Amino acid sequence: MAFWTYHKNTKTGTTYVYEAVSAWDKNKKQPRNKQVCIGKLDSETGDLVPNKRNRSTMNHVTPEKATTATTQVYGPYLILNTITMELDMEQRLAKHFPETYRQILSTVYFLVHRGVALFRFEHWSGVHKHPYDKILTSQEISNLLLDQSEDARQSFFKDWQTIFDEQEYLCFDITSVSSYSKNNEYVEYGYNRDREDLPQINLAMLFGQQSVLPVYYRRLPGSIPDVKTLFNLLETMNALGYQKLHLILDKGFYCEDNINGLYSGCHKFTIGVSCHLKWVRKIIDEHRNQMELPDHYHKFGDESLFVATTLYRWGAQRKRLYVHLYYNAHRAANS
Repeated sequence: MAFWTYHKNTKTGTTYVYEAVSAWDKNKKQPRNKQVCIGKLDSETGDLVPNKRNRSTMNHVTPEKATTATTQVYGPYLILNTITMELDMEQRLAKHFPETYRQILSTVYFLVHRGVALFRFEHWSGVHKHPYDKILTSQEISNLLLDQSEDARQSFFKDWQTIFDEQEYLCFDITSVSSYSKNNEYVEYGYNRDREDLPQINLAMLFGQQSVLPVYYRRLPGSIPDVKTLFNLLETMNALGYQKLHLILDKGFYCEDNINGLYSGCHKFTIGVSCHLKWVRKIIDEHRNQMELPDHYHKFGDESLFVATTLYRWGAQRKRLYVHLYYNAHRAANS
């Protein structure tokens, strides 16, 4: 079966006509479509103007004189729309972004489906079903991103966190993205995780361990090291209504001020620490003889690890802190 499809170039205004032929592929056992450009539409008459290859065999034909059809790809929409409804996402976005929530959802669908830069959204939106159901140009997307106020974002985050179970563990980390931008005030030189000689922007992210859903994000200047960001984040979490968090942090967040701040906020936390710290070295030395005893070894996958837990009193107030030690002999031999 053959039919026509139309694709409009939004920059030039030209509408190109493609002949699409659908046929059954016996080897792959699925229908396959092949599209061939046969010309363009006359902007005044709407007639088909054949391209050079077809000019000798086709006269000017109006779309009404031929069997025509338009197509849209529905697959990604059906899957993502089901997830949207399960999370009550559309209603929550409409509450905080009443003028633009459909555009926001459409860009999210594109990013999840394609995972590439938003400047490619324009073509994708013309052939795929999505909530906004209209084409968004690159400039319109830029305006959309600029129009979202910080107050609206924070209000959405406060509403969004109510979907998470009280027993959900929240994991916090910071990543950095290198940039050539000269106009972004957050782009600064700092510790570059990709070891690139470029300035960067830092992105702090909080997400649920069990749901694997993002809870909150915050942009940070690229020059701020991880260790200095935790206290400000805890203040933000408190303002958003998050109470008594359980944070899982790597050793990049370790410093005495951060540990004291976590205790002051009555937060639960698990944090990696360097074995070169004086008080950690002391605990390791106390357990060194036990590393030769089989009682403290546990099987994890294909490896046997030494594991021990000891109680430590933190700071002048002698706060209770449990230190978990582990030793991987195989890894130590290869390091």
